[in-house]
Amino acid sequence: MVIEQYEEGAGIYEIQWLNVRKFLMDFDIKGNVDGNKPNEIVLGGTKGLDDWGYDEILPLSKRKLQHEILLFSQTKILIHCSDIKIRKIKT
Repeated sequence: MVIEQYEEGAGIYEIQWLNVRKFLMDFDIKGNVDGNKPNEIVLGGTKGLDDWGYDEILPLSKRKLQHEILLFSQTKILIHCSDIKIRKIKT
C-alpha cells in the first residue's frame, strides 16, 4: 500500500505486510448515504474509505504482529502478519 504523509513535503511511503494471516475491514456503507434517503448512495459512492487517522502495532506472539488502522470514516482495518516493512519512496 502506498500512503502519503499528511504534512506537506513529509513524503510518500510504501507499507508492506508480510505473511498476512488475517485481514479484516469494517466499512459501513452508511457513510455514503444521506439520512433523508437511506436507500440511495450519494455522490456516486465516492466518499469512500477516507484518510488514515490513527494506527497501532502490537505484538500478538513472538512471531505475529497486529496492525490496527482507524480511518476518519470510522472504518477499522485489522491485519495479523509476521512483519511490517515501511520505506520512503518519494520526498
